[in-house]
Amino acid sequence: SAAGRGTTVTVLLPRAHGAPQVPSDAAPVSAHPPTFSRARVLVVDDDPDVLQSTAALLAELGYDAQVASSPEQAMERVLSGTPIEVMVADYAMGGLNGVQLLRDAMQHRPRLVGLLVTGHVDLTGLHHQLPGVAMLRKPFEPDQLAEAIDAALRLHRVNTGET
Repeated sequence: SAAGRGTTVTVLLPRAHGAPQVPSDAAPVSAHPPTFSRARVLVVDDDPDVLQSTAALLAELGYDAQVASSPEQAMERVLSGTPIEVMVADYAMGGLNGVQLLRDAMQHRPRLVGLLVTGHVDLTGLHHQLPGVAMLRKPFEPDQLAEAIDAALRLHRVNTGET
């Protein structure tokens, strides 16, 4: 290489023949497809890695996943009328915590279904702060996330008489 002229690198890889092989122990993302796939889910987390990985997982499970990187951004979506059926909120965020966010969002949108995701040890105290909201402890498996969202949607629809 020469100064100001850059470097050229060539990588030679062997050609693969046939279909790519998937390890036999590789598990599918979800053994049980969600009942309410295509539900519009807003994921709220101030950790960009967690936010993107959770949204990607939800999209892979069949949900219409949207993201908000802060409670304030989530409330902007709620107040603007963005279609959202479920809000999945992390408990520990800067500004509003997940409990406060879900409480405020559900005051503006009573039909919104909430799922609080937390590594918090005492879920009992959180249940008292936010009755009627589903909770999921971190870390969770893809099936657990899908089951929590589906159970929350089912319960909400039974409670409201929606079909």
